[in-house]
Amino acid sequence: MESTFSALIIDPKRDSQLRLKQTMQMSELFEHIYCVRSFEDAMDFLDGSEFVDTVFFGPTISPIVIPEFIQDAKRMFTANDAAFIRLSAGLTDSGAFTLSIIGGLDGILVCPYS
Repeated sequence: MESTFSALIIDPKRDSQLRLKQTMQMSELFEHIYCVRSFEDAMDFLDGSEFVDTVFFGPTISPIVIPEFIQDAKRMFTANDAAFIRLSAGLTDSGAFTLSIIGGLDGILVCPYS
């Protein structure tokens, strides 16, 4: 049996959430995909009992604020071993991304993704 994963998508734009969710569902690697619109909603979700393997940050979320969220999320039992991935709409400030990587971001996925 193939391993399946769970994911949390943090993105204030519902259409962007749905696009990523549909792509993930087609891969059949993700059994559970949850969507929230803010860091506050994400922390409330992670404070519950659902474990997540991967957290995706929408492309409109500033990479500058991501490291603080990652630090807080890694303190949660439900996300302490999760991978954190930022979606990027294309060219962005490499300095901000560098700070995000140093702050715990595990990777960047450029949109459109396939």
